[in-house]
Amino acid sequence: RGLRKQPSYNIIFLGKPPRVSSWQSRATTAAGAFRKRQRMDRVTDLFVGALVLLGPVWLGWSFHSPLTHTYGATSGATPSASDVEAPPAGCVAADGTQVFLPEDIAPFDGTHPSGKILLVVLGQVFDVTRGAQHYGAADGQRTGYNIFAGMDNSRAFVSGEFDRSKDYDPPLWDVSQMKDADLPGIDEWRSFYHKEEKYSFEGYLNAPDGYYTCQGEKTERLKDVEARLASAAKAKDANKKAADAYPGCNSHYAQGKGGRVWCPNEKLVPRLGKLPHDGYERCACYTPQYAERNSDVLKPYADCSPRASSCDIKAT
Repeated sequence: RGLRKQPSYNIIFLGKPPRVSSWQSRATTAAGAFRKRQRMDRVTDLFVGALVLLGPVWLGWSFHSPLTHTYGATSGATPSASDVEAPPAGCVAADGTQVFLPEDIAPFDGTHPSGKILLVVLGQVFDVTRGAQHYGAADGQRTGYNIFAGMDNSRAFVSGEFDRSKDYDPPLWDVSQMKDADLPGIDEWRSFYHKEEKYSFEGYLNAPDGYYTCQGEKTERLKDVEARLASAAKAKDANKKAADAYPGCNSHYAQGKGGRVWCPNEKLVPRLGKLPHDGYERCACYTPQYAERNSDVLKPYADCSPRASSCDIKAT
């Protein structure tokens, strides 16, 4: 039995509407659901579009807002002074070690609100906060070794140039004009900060004409310093051997009476002088042949035989 097409009504009924068949009811319901789904799809499209357009703006504000982006602090929390760390310098060594710039180190000179103190030796940065009594500047009062805080003042470790207000020439990080024999003193301090448990190695300092590159590699300046350190170490070893080979004299002296100097080994002779391995003029015992070859610096005692192992000293 074929279905008859139902007529459409375009008038307003004031009374009871005509009866609608079940077929027409189902068709009307399906059409309404389709239109509703179309409206929901349009709303969804508008929401997704707005998210695409405005999302990056919101995310950018969130990450860069001063309320949520502070070095050393948890997002959304208000950091204390001790939470604030130095911003990264943007330089990192191949092994991941931090490389600092001078402006990153300078605030930590003992006056930073966090209390953190950084010190530099030959371009290596150390945290010496736990030694604030030595390197700090509490209440504006700088301690004796505060000259080393917040910058590289390597030369001062052996030169004693501790005036922070003075403009040294060459600057205190420059050790190029120092004697080779003085450089090991600086190297000993560098080793000390590595070994001391309460201090920690933080990274390298990349400064103009300094000791490390932005990638944490040694510069030619540092390589030259290390070559001189190696030379000084060899010289020190040779001096020790020479000192052991030519021991100091035995001596006895009484004011107003005089005294004598002598060599326990009677085959050696006492001489007064200063050889390259000696830090000062001293009396030492040498073989007669060696003493003669170096007679320009090794002087015999007055009124004493050049071959004598003991010499009297007149009272003065």
